[in-house]
Amino acid sequence: MQDMFENLPGLLFSYSLKVEKREFKFLKTAGALDVIPGVSADQFETNPELFFSKIHSGDQSRFWDVIVQEALAGNDWGCTFQVSDGEDSIWMDCSANVKQIDSQGCSGHGIITPMRNVHLSLKKSEEQLQKLNQLNQLTSDIAATLVQSVHGEVFASIENTLRRLGEYSNTDRVYIFEYDKSRDVINNTFEWCASGISAEMENLQGLPFGMIPDWKENFTQNKPVYIPNVTLLGPDKQQLRDVLEPQEIKSLLATPMYSGETFIGFIGFDSVRGLRDWSEGEIQLIQLAGNIIAGTIYRTRFENELIAARKAAEEANLSKSEFLANMSHEIRTPMNAILGFSEIMLNTAETERDKNYLGTITSAGRTLLALINDILDLSKVESGKVKLQPVPTDLSMLFEELTGLFDTTAGEKGLELHTEIDRKLPQVVLIDAVRLRQVLYNLIGNAIKFTYEGSVKIFVRYVDKDEHNPVNRLEISVSDTGVGIAQEHQHDIFESFFQIETGYTRKEGGTGLGLTITRKVVELMGGSISLMSNPGRGSTFTITFKDIETSALKLRRDTTYDWSKVKITFNPAKVLIVDDVLMNRKLVSAFLKTFDFDLHEAVNGKEAVKKAKEIIPDIILMDLRMPEMSGYDATRVLSNLGATSHIPIVAFTASAMSHEDELIKQLFDGYLRKPVSRYELLTMLANHLEHEIEESIEKE
Repeated sequence: MQDMFENLPGLLFSYSLKVEKREFKFLKTAGALDVIPGVSADQFETNPELFFSKIHSGDQSRFWDVIVQEALAGNDWGCTFQVSDGEDSIWMDCSANVKQIDSQGCSGHGIITPMRNVHLSLKKSEEQLQKLNQLNQLTSDIAATLVQSVHGEVFASIENTLRRLGEYSNTDRVYIFEYDKSRDVINNTFEWCASGISAEMENLQGLPFGMIPDWKENFTQNKPVYIPNVTLLGPDKQQLRDVLEPQEIKSLLATPMYSGETFIGFIGFDSVRGLRDWSEGEIQLIQLAGNIIAGTIYRTRFENELIAARKAAEEANLSKSEFLANMSHEIRTPMNAILGFSEIMLNTAETERDKNYLGTITSAGRTLLALINDILDLSKVESGKVKLQPVPTDLSMLFEELTGLFDTTAGEKGLELHTEIDRKLPQVVLIDAVRLRQVLYNLIGNAIKFTYEGSVKIFVRYVDKDEHNPVNRLEISVSDTGVGIAQEHQHDIFESFFQIETGYTRKEGGTGLGLTITRKVVELMGGSISLMSNPGRGSTFTITFKDIETSALKLRRDTTYDWSKVKITFNPAKVLIVDDVLMNRKLVSAFLKTFDFDLHEAVNGKEAVKKAKEIIPDIILMDLRMPEMSGYDATRVLSNLGATSHIPIVAFTASAMSHEDELIKQLFDGYLRKPVSRYELLTMLANHLEHEIEESIEKE
């Protein structure tokens, strides 16, 4: 009987289970002594822990779970598990029944047998399918994570992806090599290493792509490289062994990464502490994961190129703005003296010849100034620095003002200048009056410039919304009987620097920017501009604004003076002129010498602060760009001093950039832009100093 038990192809046993102690004991064993390698059956009776030490760690918990769930329910139970046999594993099958059960546990009989080949094959297939399902799920998770990762998180997402792939595959090193097509080299750009495995990324930069020809050939054909055992590589692969063996790599898988038709590089898996078998299904899913990563890398490269291009454009635009600001300052400073002193001399010249010369100088200077203003305006609009400021505006007053500005010019050419305003036009609308005035100034100025007989007429039409018009509409047309524009040029005239080559344009001159700025400003305001013209018969420019807001406010008319027709007398006052350019200080002094002012000068902000504290002026004209201390800093200091905080400080600057306009409005009580005229200077002083106005006896 004993011989029969010993020849059984398994181990018979009786057992007892104590739940609270988590104790499983072999009460009696019989049968084959070598079912579990290295352990005899009687050793299980004396040392049950020996049995569990032979079971793989992952299977131990599963063994206990089956016993607790099934045996304690009184059911027959069974499970499969792996035991170690040197470097290999053997699958075992355990089946048992329950003979007795109570509150503390149960007992019964069972048998442990090695699994047959057919069962092992099924078991391995089941395991492979389970691993493929895990890898498939992992690949889906990776795709979702990488697609959703924003630009700044991509590198971290790829590194986390390599970690997850490494943990899944139980390999020791996972890495990505990216291909640099311009240099035909590969660079190790990402790497994950298991605990205790040395990193190799720093040593693997700038490697020739063709260093290992077989790999290059495989990758260009979109095929993987799989080396199950590095030690089995033949003598013809010595070059490859020289690369892999110093890294202690025992087996390796590398699959190419493509984004569409673009080769990005390859993803690799190194096994250092043991061999790793890869199934065909796993290799295909790994290649899919690699292509997902490749798409992310390709997207990141494209985004980096866009960011670099945008940064370069922003830097170029900033450089352009700084250049224009500097050029504006440098040109406006001498222009201030040219126009200012020309104005003074023109009013004091005695002979007609001198007046003609000075008039020519003044006209040329204003033409140059108009050119500077056009270029700066275009730069502001194109850089997006123009900010609209809709305010309640009385359009009737605005057109009255514009007609007054051009009355003299039109009259000198014998032209009729007429404005016709729709009676339905609301008294007050919300619109950026400054920009609208700029647009109309350009259109009316051009119409008068290129009209030599006849008229220039301005039509203002308002269409309220009704069942036929879903939004209200404001139309402003400037119509002339001038030279007209040929059909083939009617689109081009809105382009920068374009001028029609005719005798009229050569005669009248100009920058070729007025209509460009007009179109851009109108579009910025949400409107549109159109043109109808016939050569020799005139032109009509029409600007249209839709959905204009109206207001019930009633605006008070501002009183402005023509200083040539009124007399202004200022009360005695101290005026501090701060400017590092001598001729600018002299010009202001010359403008003000006929008034009862006590004039003081300072050449920089530091000197201005000192002098202001000494004399306590009634007003300060402050230049902005000066050595030692700027006008901005000097104004901040004076505004924070109790003795000088009440003094109005007017910015007196040649700067013309919009970002400085905002700061000037915050810091200063007024703003005079060079070149300044006597009219502008007196108007500013009248806003801050006590004075009296006396109408001139001579009236037109």
